[in-house]
Amino acid sequence: MATSQSGCARHDGAGMSYVCLDCDEELICRECRDDLHKGHNLHDVSEVLTRKREIIRQYLDSLSLTDQSEDSVEDTEWKLRENSRTFRSLVERIRKQGEVMKGAIDTIIDRLVKVCAEIEKHNAALLETYKASQHMECRTPGVEICEKLITSGTNEEVMRVAKTCQSRSFPGKTKMVDFRIKPLVTAHLQHMLGKLTVDGLDHEYQLTNTCTILSQFQHVSTASTCRAIGDEQAWLSHWADDVIYRVDQQGHVKESVHCGVKVRQMALCPGTGRVWFCCWDDCTIREILDRPETRIVTDQSPMSLCVTADSTVVVGVAGDVRLYTKDGRTISSGEIPCRQSAMTPHHLACCPQTGDIAVADNDGVVYDEYVSKSGTGGKRPHIKVMDKHLNVRFCYPDIDRRGDIHQLLRYPYDVCFDARGDVLVADWATHSVLQVDGGRGHFLRTVYTGDAAPHTVSLQRSGVLWVGLVGRTVRVLKYREEHDEG
Repeated sequence: MATSQSGCARHDGAGMSYVCLDCDEELICRECRDDLHKGHNLHDVSEVLTRKREIIRQYLDSLSLTDQSEDSVEDTEWKLRENSRTFRSLVERIRKQGEVMKGAIDTIIDRLVKVCAEIEKHNAALLETYKASQHMECRTPGVEICEKLITSGTNEEVMRVAKTCQSRSFPGKTKMVDFRIKPLVTAHLQHMLGKLTVDGLDHEYQLTNTCTILSQFQHVSTASTCRAIGDEQAWLSHWADDVIYRVDQQGHVKESVHCGVKVRQMALCPGTGRVWFCCWDDCTIREILDRPETRIVTDQSPMSLCVTADSTVVVGVAGDVRLYTKDGRTISSGEIPCRQSAMTPHHLACCPQTGDIAVADNDGVVYDEYVSKSGTGGKRPHIKVMDKHLNVRFCYPDIDRRGDIHQLLRYPYDVCFDARGDVLVADWATHSVLQVDGGRGHFLRTVYTGDAAPHTVSLQRSGVLWVGLVGRTVRVLKYREEHDEG
C-alpha cells in the first residue's frame, strides 16, 4: 500500500494512507482511521491518486485541444475583443429579427383595423337608411292591421295594403363583429423569433437562478440526511453517527436522540411525524418513540428508506427497492413481492400529493470513476420515479431519450418533492439542486448552485429548502416554484 511523503499532523511519523470521502477528501493516516474517522467512507490513497491523476491528465488534454496553455497575453486580449464583437453581432441580429416580427404584427394589426372601419361604415349606411324609412311609418300599415287583413280583410283592403307594403323597402342586416383574444403562446413566439445554438446544440440555454439564502451554519458533522419539519426546523444525521439532531434555521440544537446504532438514513412518517431510520450494521428499520423500536428486519443491509402517506415503508438495498408494512411484512403483488431494480439506491423520497416514489441511484459508479469516465462500463447515475406500486414512470437522465438535450443531471445524491410534485435533485457533480418535471421527467431549471457538493436536500411546506453540504455546512434557502416567479 502506497503512502504519501508528508506525515500526519496529529500522529508524528505516520504516513497518509487513506482518503476520507466524508470529510472533503481529507488525507489521513492509519491511526486517524481507527479513531477520528472510524466508520467513515475511506478509500486507499493510491487508488484515489490514480483517479485524480487521470482527472488532471484529461484536463491537460483539454488545454492542449484549445491551445489555452500557449496563449499569449495578446492572443487573450484579441479573443476578448472577438468575444465582445461576436455577442454584439448576435444581439443585433436578435433585435433585427424582433423588429421584423414587430413589423409583421403591425401589418396584421393595420389590416384588422381597416376591416373594422369598413364594416363600421357598412353598418352606419344601413342604419341611416332605416332611420329615414322610419319617417314613413305614418303612411304604412302597422302590425295589427296586417295581421287583421291576413285573417279577415276584404279583397279590396288586401289588394290596397299589399301594394303599399310592396313599395316599402327595409335596410339589410347589420354585421355583428367581435375580436376574440387568444392567449399568447411563448413557444410560438420563440419559434418565429429563432433559437440560439450553444456549442452547436439547438436548445434553450437555462439562465442561472439566484436563490435567497435565509441562513447558513456549521453542524457537528456532515449532514448526509436532512428531513425538514414544521416550525422552521429539521432533523439532521450522519450515516456513521449514532446521534440525530433536531435543529432550527440557525443551527441551534433543539433535541438530540442517541439511537445506540449508526443511523444510515432517516425518514419522517407523514401520518405521525415520527422519525424512522435504517441501520446498515444489523439490517434493521427502526421507529423512534420514547426510544428506537425495531419494526423491520431485512435480509440485506438497508441503504435508504422513506415512509408514504399510507404508512408503507419503502426500503432501498443494494440491487433493488422494496415495500414493507409498518409491522415488517413484505408487500406483494399477488405471489410476487413488490420490488424495483436499483443498483445503489442511496436516497429515497415520497411525494405527499401523488404518492410517487423517487430514488437517487448512482448505478454502482464511484464519483471519481464517473468524473474520469474510467471503469463506468456504460453505467450512469440517475434518478428513477415510480408509482406507489414501484412501477417506473420515468428515469432521468433517460439514456434512451437521446433527443432531450436538457439532461443536465450528472451525479444525483438526494431527492425530494415540491408542492407541485416536481422532483428536486441534489447533484454532487455540479454542486447544484435541479428541478425535474415530476410528470414527464424533463429538466425544468437549476434551483441553486453553490461552492460545495450537496449531500442532502429537503423542502418544508412553507417553501424553505434545506441543503446539507460536504464539510458540515448547512444552507437554508427560500425556494420559489416557477408559478411564483415574476
